[in-house]
Amino acid sequence: MVLALATIAQKRQRMAALAAGAHEFLTTGPIDPAQLSARLTLLATGSALPAGIAMDAGQGSLLLAGASHQLSERDYRLIAMLVEARGGVVSHDALLERVWDGRYTDRQHLRVAIRRLRKRIEPEPDLPRYLLSEPAIGYRFGNGGDRRMPPAA
Repeated sequence: MVLALATIAQKRQRMAALAAGAHEFLTTGPIDPAQLSARLTLLATGSALPAGIAMDAGQGSLLLAGASHQLSERDYRLIAMLVEARGGVVSHDALLERVWDGRYTDRQHLRVAIRRLRKRIEPEPDLPRYLLSEPAIGYRFGNGGDRRMPPAA
């Protein structure tokens, strides 16, 4: 497993590192210790999801931090895709293709959906712990650790 670290990297450099085999890419330092820990856990165990997370496809619900959240079909597919990545990054394009069946390419649809989900499942939607942005790349499902910086939706 490979974790790429860089203080400054353009989108094409991050995408090239991921395409070349890096499993994770951290940039725009300083790097939050909780985020680094979650990424190392992902690489070591194959998962950086919060303990106790569960999804019920039959009910269309998400159990997170002891609370059950009923989700629309689209929201369920979005969360499911992020959870399936087990804490890894899922690209904007992959989310748009799978969740919206390729009907949209405008990332605004994705940003609106993520913002709506953050309001529903995050303890502090403006400081997300679960639905995390990876600027210019995509989103990932975090382990619930503290976040110090607001997201760049």
